[in-house]
Amino acid sequence: TKLIDTVDVNPKIRDVDYRQIPGISGSTSLRKAWEIMRDQKIDTLPVTSEEDELQGVITVKETVSISL
Repeated sequence: TKLIDTVDVNPKIRDVDYRQIPGISGSTSLRKAWEIMRDQKIDTLPVTSEEDELQGVITVKETVSISL
């Protein structure tokens, strides 16, 4: 039972399976962002500056709701 007491069963960020996706510019069209997410089979896309700094994220849901 001591072994069970010492095992950390709480998930951490390092435990999540993720892919590094290059960011897109804020001037990218919604259609292009949607196409990238569709082709890469992802739901969220980082928006980055020219210096590759994170500016925000856009989701599939946002591309659809804004386009309507």
